[in-house]
Amino acid sequence: MKHRWTLLLLGIACFFLSTSMKTPGYQLDSEYLKVNITSIDELRLQLTAQNETGKKLYLSVFQVEPNAFNRSTETEVFSETISGEVAKVNRTLNLSKLESGTYRISVKAGKQRFEKRLDIRTKPAPVSTENRVIQLQ
Repeated sequence: MKHRWTLLLLGIACFFLSTSMKTPGYQLDSEYLKVNITSIDELRLQLTAQNETGKKLYLSVFQVEPNAFNRSTETEVFSETISGEVAKVNRTLNLSKLESGTYRISVKAGKQRFEKRLDIRTKPAPVSTENRVIQLQ
């Protein structure tokens, strides 16, 4: 059974991506912009956006690094601009090439905005290979 939480009602929650099955996703459901993120498998996310704003849709992934004085610096690692004429967007985000750290996924169209933080951490394994886990916050 696939569970979905509405960010507007439940706030920020966490989940770990599983390697063998789809896990719960996050959804923004406003009048003009609908965004849904679901994990496909380890380090791959399915992002679906329904853009009815008529404005360009901006999809970005930022790496968030802590800085002095409790501030953070963000480095854009991926960005895509999609015409406002395109109403439905489906993207698979393959995060396997990203190094361990904190990242932010941002989807914007006009004044509508969806943001999700995620952590990618290398998990120690009994074998010499490295396994990674993503945690959305």
